[in-house]
Amino acid sequence: MVEACIVMGILMVLATGAVVLIQPSLRRARSDAGVAYVINQIRNARQHAIAERRVYELDFVAPRTMNLQQGNNVNGNLTFSASGSLDLPVVMQFQLPNAKPATPPDGFGAQSSAIDFTVTGGNGGGASLYFQPDGTVMDAQNGLTNGVVYVSQTGDADTSRAVSLFGGTGRAKAWRINQAANGPQWVQE
Repeated sequence: MVEACIVMGILMVLATGAVVLIQPSLRRARSDAGVAYVINQIRNARQHAIAERRVYELDFVAPRTMNLQQGNNVNGNLTFSASGSLDLPVVMQFQLPNAKPATPPDGFGAQSSAIDFTVTGGNGGGASLYFQPDGTVMDAQNGLTNGVVYVSQTGDADTSRAVSLFGGTGRAKAWRINQAANGPQWVQE
């Protein structure tokens, strides 16, 4: 009986240690999933626009929703109808990192907003993207747009991720923060 209690005690200590060691990995996995949701929704919108030869609108709605809308050309007027909606995983949201690196991913935006796309004639802050049939991405004023979407778990700087988007090609890239000797840096995943 004593031996069984000792074995159970050892197993409990090992299980507790395993839980403590796994927590950072689980946080990183949730962050990676959040950035994957954003990239997949961007790629999905671009793919639909090219395949169907029509405009698709992707709206980012804080704190964690992305709405996809299909463009319909009715008598020369472009109208949009809902095509789908996707939420980030529950613990994730569009949020700027606590400790921002000096330079944003790909040099896009001012790192002043969690959803930071350039708007023609402005500095940024646009939250709607218009994917064209040729694969380019425009803003609401029909100007090419580049930008960044920041995703993280509330209050956890280690989980900060970003997705940059090149408007000219529609290419999206994932980024994470790397703590370097000269301060935090965005590193492509």
